[in-house]
Amino acid sequence: MQARGRRLFDQSCAQCHQAYSSAVQAGPSLQGVFKKQSLPSGIPANDDRVRENILLGRAKMPGFRNLFSDDQVDDLIAYLHTL
Repeated sequence: MQARGRRLFDQSCAQCHQAYSSAVQAGPSLQGVFKKQSLPSGIPANDDRVRENILLGRAKMPGFRNLFSDDQVDDLIAYLHTL
């Protein structure tokens, strides 16, 4: 699950988001994303809000609802919990 999520992150998210650095790329770093009370946008850092951002997008980030299955989003969220 987490390994599949990491592969998905590396393929689809790493071009805009750092996983192991606090450096900002095109999008905010996701290092420790679930260890914080809120996401960079100010909304709560929980599975539901992260899932919504992944599927629907936010600001400059495109939505991935037409590209990722529910299982893939679950895997990606599982991986983000390890950061």
